[in-house]
Amino acid sequence: MAFLKNKVSKEELSVEKSGGGNYIGQSGVYDVVVKALVVDINDKGARTISPFVEYNGQEQTLYGALPLDLWDNSKVLDGAEETLAGMYIIAGLDPEDIEEPIETELPIGKAGAMKDVTVLQEIEDVPMKFRIQMEYYKSSTGEIKEKAVLKDVFSTDGKSVAEILDEELEPGSRLAKLEPYLDKIKVSKDLTEEEVKAWIANGRKSGNDSSTTAAKKRPSFGSKKPKFGSKE
Repeated sequence: MAFLKNKVSKEELSVEKSGGGNYIGQSGVYDVVVKALVVDINDKGARTISPFVEYNGQEQTLYGALPLDLWDNSKVLDGAEETLAGMYIIAGLDPEDIEEPIETELPIGKAGAMKDVTVLQEIEDVPMKFRIQMEYYKSSTGEIKEKAVLKDVFSTDGKSVAEILDEELEPGSRLAKLEPYLDKIKVSKDLTEEEVKAWIANGRKSGNDSSTTAAKKRPSFGSKKPKFGSKE
């Protein structure tokens, strides 16, 4: 498990924690197929996962949806690596086998053009449920920005990772407990929900949202994976 900084075991994951259209742009639970997990690492060494997914037949990249570290790489964010490890459990893999990312190409450029990226090699074409929370904030220029943040993952039949690993837990109970909160959004202190609603109603015209901006410069790793859609 060289890529993860903290040790995330199946035993830890088995402990339950409380807590429209063809594009993912609202808080809620989405049935997706994870095509790939794109890795970005900034100049401080902080890691961010941007899932490349298919939802309702539409491929899209959720840029910056799962930051693993604070921007300055001073600490691993609470629960972030567990969420990533949970994807491996849902895929039937052991999170301790997560390897360093490799270089490949994905059709995530303009008009679906192929683009060089770095990905975690073990996850490809895995169906699961994503719990997404939309976050809204102001940029340095005062424009409202939004980002889809991955808060949790579930199997296609609604089981949490803990419920998959511990048969004594009631299947679907965590998702049922979260039901009243699934549509909640997060708004920064310098914004109000009314401002956000007005911005959305106005067609998000104050600027491009951060959930669809281009990925940051990718890190360089040794191995290369076959191009997306090709066979070895």
